[in-house]
Amino acid sequence: IRGDADPTSPDGIADAIWTELDNAAGFDLGSAHVALMWRQTSAPLGVDSAGRWSRSETYFLIADRASVNWPDY
Repeated sequence: IRGDADPTSPDGIADAIWTELDNAAGFDLGSAHVALMWRQTSAPLGVDSAGRWSRSETYFLIADRASVNWPDY
């Protein structure tokens, strides 16, 4: 996530993404059914060459695809 010259600018973007994705459950992502998604890590990365503050966010998910054993997904 890249913000601007304000060191707290990536935080607002990260919070908005977290609100949508953290603990999201029971939706389709392409051909996979996502049972649960959550944010695992969040870390500041410092300033890039353009003077913008940035941070890294890592999300994990549990997903499955329909098969003969799980046809309902």
